[in-house]
Amino acid sequence: MIEEILFILNKTSGHINNMIAVAESVPKCYKKIFLIGNNEHEIKIMEKLNYNKIIYKSWRQLYYFFKKRNIIYVLSSGGKFSAPAIILAKAFDIQTGFIEPNYFPGQASILLSYKSDTFCDNQEYKKYFYNFIKAENPIRKQIKDIKPFIGKNCNYQKVVLIMGGSNGIKSLNDAVFNNLHYFKDIHIILILGRLFQIPDCIYPNLTIYQYTDDIQELYKRVDFVVTAAGANSIQELLYLQIPFLLYPLPNSKHDHQLQNAIYINHMLPNSYYLDPEEILCKTAGIVNTPKLLEAMKTNLKKINYKGNPKIICNNIIFNKKKRFSIIKFVIAIYSILINYFNFKFLLFFNKEVTKFKKELKYDYVKYEEIPKDLIKCVLIREDGNFFNHNGYPYGNRTIFYLIKGIFLGYGCSGIVQQSIRNIFYELRKEDKFYNFKRKIMEILLTYYVNKFYSKQQILEYYFNVICYLDFKAKRIDKFGIKYLSYILFEKEIKELSLAESMIISRILVNPIYYIKKKNELPKNLMPSLIKLLDDLKKLKYINQNEYEITELELKQLILQDN
Repeated sequence: MIEEILFILNKTSGHINNMIAVAESVPKCYKKIFLIGNNEHEIKIMEKLNYNKIIYKSWRQLYYFFKKRNIIYVLSSGGKFSAPAIILAKAFDIQTGFIEPNYFPGQASILLSYKSDTFCDNQEYKKYFYNFIKAENPIRKQIKDIKPFIGKNCNYQKVVLIMGGSNGIKSLNDAVFNNLHYFKDIHIILILGRLFQIPDCIYPNLTIYQYTDDIQELYKRVDFVVTAAGANSIQELLYLQIPFLLYPLPNSKHDHQLQNAIYINHMLPNSYYLDPEEILCKTAGIVNTPKLLEAMKTNLKKINYKGNPKIICNNIIFNKKKRFSIIKFVIAIYSILINYFNFKFLLFFNKEVTKFKKELKYDYVKYEEIPKDLIKCVLIREDGNFFNHNGYPYGNRTIFYLIKGIFLGYGCSGIVQQSIRNIFYELRKEDKFYNFKRKIMEILLTYYVNKFYSKQQILEYYFNVICYLDFKAKRIDKFGIKYLSYILFEKEIKELSLAESMIISRILVNPIYYIKKKNELPKNLMPSLIKLLDDLKKLKYINQNEYEITELELKQLILQDN
């Protein structure tokens, strides 16, 4: 009997094209079947590609489908539409998998992750999944075939493609119509989206489509792209190495498009904008400046995105057990309930993380960019056993210190709790019990943060969210280590010396006091800095010669200023 693989599609191109890419790479000896909804877009694509399809009607229909067919693997690209098929597949002991195309995990990918493979390019959230496998979102053959033609535009005009995803973005469409004066010598191709109609007016230098299934034909003609931050579009442009800017869909579900844009911004600085007029102005400036356009192409070549579906194909485990088990069905449902709480925590925590990433934007610093000297100094001062404990730094005395911290409302915390405090802290002078409640929240969240985030991620958040409290002005500001380094020493963080890293680690407790006195650091810092220097030497982090050089620099930075 021929072994079959079931692919689950879900409405938009971002959840369809990667499934097609994997299906194209699966050996011909396996029969490929696509489960689709009663959706015109999906039906049209299936008819065009001539694949076997089944239109979903009910759980009962799927139960008999699995019972009669020889399905060996079920692969989904996320979305709640996939839930019935994934749950029943687990009940039949059929291996399941998810391709997570976005750089922020979707709800279905987490809720249904128990005993499923999850293929994703972003390792930041890997602890949320049962079996995480790092893999780039696959690129379909139609896109790969046009790569040799990219950049061969022979038109006398530069061509810019502007698109807002499958359904389109009204604010982006309106901005194009209202700002065509930016593109006097540039031809614009605008894809409105399926929800919008082509206007009757004729515009110079503007070609309008409502929607197209042959986006690859347009890619061959363009020099630059402005697009919504859907994962599929981003990854196709990375693969083709076409310069682009991102305009995240406002109010996308769980802000996943903004998350995608922030992730890409770490690789390609200044690659997204939240104002449609600003992004069009920037686009015109880049396209009219050959040096900027070439610089973007060079950066894209360095990323070298491959989108190879073979990694996913090679990880498909063929499981031939076909007997339905009510116990496995119940376990699959129970795992969804457990993962629901995990997902709610992710949304709650990540909402604040996204907020400060968005505010910092250019000043956000990745863990790899933070000097090792600075990390070492902070850990010695604040949480010496950070890499070995479970988030609560006091071992057998944890309960005692937690109770003490709750009643004091401050102190008795390590790096994890300090990071949580900085991320969520609010200035509430009218609430006498705020510090008490805040401390309890820190203690409860510490378990989840330590469970789902690596130590490196926690440190990255710690250094990027430093609280700047001004009780007199009744305000709170938050900034990153990059800003603090520049304000104190007028240096990039990578240029900090050991002595400067020590000073920063010492003043993180109350940065506003020292920022105000940046030209005259107080003498009372010196004893604690010498103690920290002694600790560095005891731990053999520095030798005697480095000790003496650093001590001399500390005296110059503090005592000489005075």
